[in-house]
Amino acid sequence: MQPLIEELQQLWDIGIETFDASKRERFQLRTALLWTINDSPSCAMLSGWSTKGEKACPCCGYNTESMWLYHSRKYCYMGHRRWLDRRDRYRKNKKSFDGNKELRMPPGRTSESKILSHADDVDIMEGESS
Repeated sequence: MQPLIEELQQLWDIGIETFDASKRERFQLRTALLWTINDSPSCAMLSGWSTKGEKACPCCGYNTESMWLYHSRKYCYMGHRRWLDRRDRYRKNKKSFDGNKELRMPPGRTSESKILSHADDVDIMEGESS
């Protein structure tokens, strides 16, 4: 996976010289990865978003609601009923979940500027880590 990520990064940063036959000119072609279907570790590697710990939900992001389970020694992710339709019966079902009704709306979409500001805080380390 790491060679693919490095190549995609290079094709985004530098690009590759390409010939446009219709215009009969050369240009710098850049690439971007738009969609992937993968498991959680690959998702973390590609996106830079951790798939472990307190804020691991890629949909909720910093709004992830988690609870530490002391006996299991792991996080349980709560609050996903807010993605259901407002009239869904599971939103009001306290007994099967955490004892609360879910009345909140799902978190709003993250703006492009907010995503870029989060990316500015990312420390990039080259090479493998152990």
